[in-house]
Amino acid sequence: MPPLSPAKHSAVAPGLREFVRTNALLIALVAVALLVGACDGGSAATPAASTAAPPATASGFASASAPTSRPSPTATATGPSVSMGPCTPEAPTAASTGWSILQAHDGDFSLKYPGGWDRIYGAFVFTTSTLLDAKTFAETGLPASDQTRADLVRRPGIGLPNASVLIVPGVVSDTATVFARQVDRFRAIPDITIVGSNLVACIGGEQALGIAFTFNGGTTYQESWYIVRNGRSYDFQWLAPKGQEQSDMFREMLRTLQWNPDVPVATPQHTASPRPTTAPSGSAAPAFVLAGMTTKSDTGSAPPDPKDFVTVIPKESTSIHAVFTLRQGLTGQVNGTLTQGDKVLVQLSLQYGPSNARGDFRINSASGIPAGVYTMVMTFVPTGETISLPFTVR
Repeated sequence: MPPLSPAKHSAVAPGLREFVRTNALLIALVAVALLVGACDGGSAATPAASTAAPPATASGFASASAPTSRPSPTATATGPSVSMGPCTPEAPTAASTGWSILQAHDGDFSLKYPGGWDRIYGAFVFTTSTLLDAKTFAETGLPASDQTRADLVRRPGIGLPNASVLIVPGVVSDTATVFARQVDRFRAIPDITIVGSNLVACIGGEQALGIAFTFNGGTTYQESWYIVRNGRSYDFQWLAPKGQEQSDMFREMLRTLQWNPDVPVATPQHTASPRPTTAPSGSAAPAFVLAGMTTKSDTGSAPPDPKDFVTVIPKESTSIHAVFTLRQGLTGQVNGTLTQGDKVLVQLSLQYGPSNARGDFRINSASGIPAGVYTMVMTFVPTGETISLPFTVR
């Protein structure tokens, strides 16, 4: 399918024509937040004048648009000076009594989280090279296509606050080195405003270093805490609305962390041919700083709001959107491919311009969406960077 025209366009996706014709429905796109190199810590900007997505005119069609503009906040940071090594963690308080227990998907650790929260694994999928600086990623020997899935717990419904853990194996450098590189990486991203880069804590008896920043036009607060242990980099992340940080809740969760015994040391992967010494182009800061699935239609140009992101779509929905923001200064073609298993259902493209604050892939269906598990893969064509966004319709 040829690319859609800039700003906005609508068309019947060829891969879905017969599917729409015979089932009178349409399929959906996306799920999940991306964050600036660490989970969901991406960034967007303030709204401006805009292009509204066109109304539906058929039983099933998809559209893509990229409304306008955003500013360039500055960022500053300083690093902590701390002696690394074993430490004594704070004991959990009565606040976590009765909380649920999260067992990490790969058996590395367990921790408690508030009862009634959603527990999700695999809904947030990142290209691993976008989570670390180029030097640290090169240490791992992982291929450029490698993906990392987050263990995630979150307040149901609105999705914020949420806590997630991202694990990257094969890291050789120590915690202080990896953290210093991450601080430099965040400082280079104009969308991020760092509010603290000298955070220190003891998590599970291991010294952890943390950074706090805001993004999404200053409306979303994030903390990322780093530990390198047994050859793995752990990034413990916390996202909350700015002004409602609720960091004490996250601290209590970290107080309950227990490392599981007998976890083998992860070593760098070895490849038959020499691997590159730097990460793929653009990975020092990810192309996609914010992305998510939503059923809300925004006819303006405001950046996506993470509190609207969902990972489960009601099958009665008649309109669904895959929305995203690219890193400040990036322009070019973005492709969206909707799949179910190994079947391609929809292929769309849009041109993301220098004044755009958001991109929007949209599919409408007057008769709702069939139940099932789907994945939307978005690709920033100039660098080839992708983000895979699985979601469920039920």
